[in-house]
Amino acid sequence: AVSVTAVDKSALRSLVDTAKAKVESEYTAASWSVFKTKLTAAQTVLDKTAPTQAEVDAAKSDLQSALDGLVAKPAAAATTTTLTADPTSATAGDSVKLTATVSPAVAGSVEFFEGTTSLGSADVDASTGTASKAVSSLKAGDHSITATFTPSDATAYEASTSEAVSVSVTAVDKRALRSLVDTAKAKVGSEYTAASGSVL
Repeated sequence: AVSVTAVDKSALRSLVDTAKAKVESEYTAASWSVFKTKLTAAQTVLDKTAPTQAEVDAAKSDLQSALDGLVAKPAAAATTTTLTADPTSATAGDSVKLTATVSPAVAGSVEFFEGTTSLGSADVDASTGTASKAVSSLKAGDHSITATFTPSDATAYEASTSEAVSVSVTAVDKRALRSLVDTAKAKVGSEYTAASGSVL
């Protein structure tokens, strides 16, 4: 009688299931490419109707090596964003310069907010880590402003938001001018020389 031993795929099947649970975005492109090729080859052997035990064992060994060779991407580095406003006290209509400083200094953009309302955005100078925006639309009152940094490479750096900076804006005071205009209007043209009345 001839003894035939059944091909055991269980270990390969278990390893393939483990491999399929891996997430591509967590590993470097080079190591994932090798892994993906070996996983496809292992799945092909599993799907065969009558693979040899040697084929199964070789596929398992290759897939295990590819799994062991996966290289995790480095975690995104944290960033911090600080915000300054110049001046912090202004009159309505005045320009207020908002400057965000990102550390470490990396490429990206900064958007300035008052609450959830955007005041505009600016690109970060990667050599200095700064981004500036001049705003003149702040109305009279107290304003709480923040800056949110979005990195160009989100896999390498994390986004960050600054602490709030307060800017106080006062209304334009027209009272003195209005009073003077009223005084001027009260003057009677006939009481003055033509030349001085013309200037008035």
